[in-house]
Amino acid sequence: MNQRIAKMKPASMSNYDDPNIRVSTLIKFLEGAQLALEARGEEDSAVRFECFKEYLLNDYKMGSPLLFSKSAIGM
Repeated sequence: MNQRIAKMKPASMSNYDDPNIRVSTLIKFLEGAQLALEARGEEDSAVRFECFKEYLLNDYKMGSPLLFSKSAIGM
C-alpha cells in the first residue's frame, strides 16, 4: 500500500523565540532601568546599568559576540 508524501513546512518562529536582541533595544532598556532606579534613590544600582549602557555605546563592536568584560560593569 502506498501513501502520499506528507507536505512539510517549517514551524514558524515568533519574536519571543528569537535568541537575538537588538543592541538599540537593550540600550533603551538600560536607560529605562537607570532612570527608574535613580528615581527610587538607588544610585549604586543605577550606575551599573549606566556603565553597561556606556560600554555598549562606546566599546562594543557591533556584530561581535557579547562576552563578559569587567569594563561592561564598571570595574
